[in-house]
Amino acid sequence: MQILAKYLSALALCCWGLSGQSPAKPEFEVASIKPSPEPGGGGRMMRSGERGGPGSKDPTRYTAQRMTMMDLLTVAYHVKDYQISGPEWLASECFDISARIPEGATKAEFRSMLQNLLAERFGLVVHHETKQMPVYDLVVFAKTGSKLKEHVEEPPPPPPVKEGETPAPFKMPKLELGSDGFPALPANFGGGRGNSMIMMRDRARLWARGETMPQFAEWASDQLSKPVTDSTGLTGKYDFILSWRNENMGGPMSPPPPGAGGPPPLDSTVDAEALPTLLSAVQEQLGLKLEPKKGNVDLVVIDHVEKVPTEN
Repeated sequence: MQILAKYLSALALCCWGLSGQSPAKPEFEVASIKPSPEPGGGGRMMRSGERGGPGSKDPTRYTAQRMTMMDLLTVAYHVKDYQISGPEWLASECFDISARIPEGATKAEFRSMLQNLLAERFGLVVHHETKQMPVYDLVVFAKTGSKLKEHVEEPPPPPPVKEGETPAPFKMPKLELGSDGFPALPANFGGGRGNSMIMMRDRARLWARGETMPQFAEWASDQLSKPVTDSTGLTGKYDFILSWRNENMGGPMSPPPPGAGGPPPLDSTVDAEALPTLLSAVQEQLGLKLEPKKGNVDLVVIDHVEKVPTEN
């Protein structure tokens, strides 16, 4: 037995040595990252956001435009922005990325590739820690109960074009301003399920169709920049409209200057100050409540990061 054990141990050491000291770290096949150009004049909007990657229609390509370092870190470490502790410029400096991903890579491997890219190009060093901070618990408001309307599945609409025909280009529907100061969305806006949100300078509205409570809790977490857990016990899908005062954007919206384009002035007889805060709106309009409490939150703490990446 002892001879057999020694033989197996030696064989294991040999195999380990042949396979290398440690597995290769996940890396993009090719990657370019550079500071985003400054926005052009004339009121022209710059595109921002990310496209491609595992799970998308283009799994072997990843592009990011005008993404802040904070945005990139939330993608790389699969966390919310409130879970990242670092210098203030993380939320202001923007970067463009173009990368080719090895075929068959998983989402977890993609995130490791992005982490390694940021470490190589920005000298990023982080550590993880747990900190107690304010959180919210989403519950049913006991005094009124839930006011949510159950979502009813509708039959799929007929195809917009017949086989062989070229579909017409998508046109954004013209939105008329209602008496309540919000655009009146068509019944099928955004498709049959999901949510659509319009945020104006002093007011905001969410249209939800087929929304689950875990989905709503995640949405609320993004709006409040704090963790939100779902403790409603509601397991269905729901349709609802939520309107509130947008306290993050300041005072009333002014009309655009002549020739600048954009939407018309959002004049309304409804005073935004009369609208409830988000927390009050959830309670009054949905029959739910966001209860504040303390909870442990996992944080990604930035120990070091350069403001300018090394050259490609």
